Amino acid sequence: MIKLHDLLFHSIRGRIIAGVILLHAVMMGLVVFDMLTRQQHFMEAQISSEGLSQARTLAANAPSWLISRDINGLDELVGSLKAVKHLRLALILDRQGKILATSDPSLFGLTLNDSPSVNLLAALKDGSSQLWHDGTIDSLAEVVSGGQPVGYTRIILDAAPVQAELDAVTRKGAVYTLLAIALGGLISWLLVRTMTSRLQQLSRAADSIASGQLKVSLPDHSGRDEVSRLTRDFAQMVNALDKDIGERIRLEENLRQINETLEQRVRHEVDSNRAKDHLLIQQSRLAAMGEMARNIAHHWRQPLNALGLQLYNIGDEFHYGELTADSLDKDIANGMVLIEQMSATIDTFRNFFLADQENSVFSLNSVVEQTLSMTKHELESLSIAIVTHLDESVQTEGYAREFSQMLLNLLTNAKDAIAAHKTDTGLIEIAVWREDARACVSIKDNGGGIPESTLPRIFDPYFTTKSGGSGFGLYLSKTIVENMGGEIHAANAPDGGAIFTVKMALAA
Repeated sequence: MIKLHDLLFHSIRGRIIAGVILLHAVMMGLVVFDMLTRQQHFMEAQISSEGLSQARTLAANAPSWLISRDINGLDELVGSLKAVKHLRLALILDRQGKILATSDPSLFGLTLNDSPSVNLLAALKDGSSQLWHDGTIDSLAEVVSGGQPVGYTRIILDAAPVQAELDAVTRKGAVYTLLAIALGGLISWLLVRTMTSRLQQLSRAADSIASGQLKVSLPDHSGRDEVSRLTRDFAQMVNALDKDIGERIRLEENLRQINETLEQRVRHEVDSNRAKDHLLIQQSRLAAMGEMARNIAHHWRQPLNALGLQLYNIGDEFHYGELTADSLDKDIANGMVLIEQMSATIDTFRNFFLADQENSVFSLNSVVEQTLSMTKHELESLSIAIVTHLDESVQTEGYAREFSQMLLNLLTNAKDAIAAHKTDTGLIEIAVWREDARACVSIKDNGGGIPESTLPRIFDPYFTTKSGGSGFGLYLSKTIVENMGGEIHAANAPDGGAIFTVKMALAA
C-alpha cells in the first residue's frame, strides 16, 4: 500500500498516470452523460411526437362519426389503432368528456374528470395538449367540425419500453467507459514510462552530484531531442566540475606550501601582495564548489520536473489527436525555455568562479540579488528566511565578483551560526543604503552572536571558532573590502545574533 502511494504521489510518472486516468474518467463520464441525455431527449421526443400524431390523425377522421353519434364507426376508428406501438389506451370523447369509443370497453360511457384529464383540458393549446404521468405519455387533440369543437381524441402511450431502452444504453455506456479508461491508463503508462525514463536517470545523476559523487551514469544523449541536448550540457558540466576539482587539489597543495611560511610574512605583505590575495580568493571559491554543486541540483530539480510534464503534454495531445504543428512548436518552445533557464543556471555558477579583470562601477542591489540567487534554495531548504531592504540607486566601484564572494562568505557564516545555535526560525536580514558619501550593506542573523572575547580577532588569518574551519573566510572578506578602499565591521546586534557592515565609497 505504501509503495502504491509513493508511486502515485511521489513521482512524476505516477502523478501523470493518475492525472491522465482521472482526466480520462471525467471526460468519458461527461461524454457518456451527454450521450445518454441526448438519447433520452430523442426517445422522449419521438414517443411524444408519435402520441400527438396519432391523436391528431384520429381527431381528423372522427368529426362525421362524432356528430352523428355513430358508435360503431367510432369503435372502428379506435380499433384501427391496435397496431400502434406502445399503445396503452385510445379514447374518443364528446364535448362533455363522455367516452363514446375506447380501446378498453370497461371505460365506455364514463365521463372523465380525473386530474390528468382536467390538466390536459386546461393545457389545451392550438387544438392539442400533452402530459407525462404514471410512466405514460398522454396526448389530447380537439375534434373540430365547421370551425367548431365537437369533441376530443386521446391517445395514451406506454413510456416504460423507452426507459428500458435507456437503461440498456446506460449499462453499455458504463461498460464502454470502463474499457476506455483502462485502455487510456495502459497507453498513458507506456507513453509516460518511455518519456520519463531518461529524465529519472538524469535526476538520479543530479542527486549523486549533489552528494559529492561526480562519477555518474548518464542516459544516452546521442539524439537530437531536448532531453539529449540537456544530457549533453549536463555531461559537460560534470566534466568541468571534475577538472575544477583537480585544479582545486593542485591549488590546495600550493596553498599548503605557502601557508608554511605565510604566518611570518602575512603582517608585512597583506596590503601590497594583490596577486596572493587573488589566489586566496580563488581558493575560497573552489572550496565552496561542493556547496555550489548542491545549489545547482536544487536549482535544476524544479525545471526537470516541469520539463517532464511538458513531454507528457506532447504525448497527451498525440493520444487525443490534438497534436498539431503549431501545438508541437509551442510545446518545443516551452521546453527550450526550461532548458535555457537551466543553461543560464550553469552560466551563473560558472561566472561566479571567474576572476574579475577590470575595476568597474556596479550596483550593490545587483550583486546582493545575484549572490542570493546562488544560495536561496539551500537557505530555504534549511528553513532560513531572507529579508531584504534594498536601495536601487546605491552604486560603488570595484570588483563585482570579488564583492559577491565576500557577501557569500558572510551569508555562509550566518547560515552556519544559525545551524550551530539551533535556532527554530532562522532569519537573515540584508540591507543596502547610502550614508553620506558611503555605499553601505549589512548582513544580520539571529544565530546567537559572537563571543565578546573573540570579536576583536575574527578578521585575523587562520582564526576560526568553527570545527573544521580554515580561518580564511572573514580574513579574505576583509581583504577584498579593503583592496577596494572600503571597510568592514562586525558587532553583536542588540536583539541577538551578529551583524556585519560593509562601507564603500559611492560611485561618482
